Amino acid sequence: MNGFLLHGELTDVRVVPRGQNNTLFGEASVKCFASDHKGRAVETYVDLRFGPDLVAQGFENALRPHLGKIVLLPISPSIYEGRKAIQQYDLIGLPLKLETLMAQPAKAS
Repeated sequence: MNGFLLHGELTDVRVVPRGQNNTLFGEASVKCFASDHKGRAVETYVDLRFGPDLVAQGFENALRPHLGKIVLLPISPSIYEGRKAIQQYDLIGLPLKLETLMAQPAKAS
């Protein structure tokens, strides 16, 4: 599965019922920081979703300790073609730690 890393502050994690069967889906919100074309700071929120299979495994509980912290989240974008086409983002894994992504320095001998 192809995806991207989203960098920002995890601000909210929740479980919501959807559909006729009230199937539980997970949602998370991330506040991202960027700059516009004039260099001004811009904040934007990205809503992520995750499916009932991850909710059944307690995925939202694994995210809760990261609330209010800056995280790197693996996401996968998709297009939902309902009444109008909208882009949505699926959360496809737990937050990554920068220490595990950075190359470890070689030990001096």
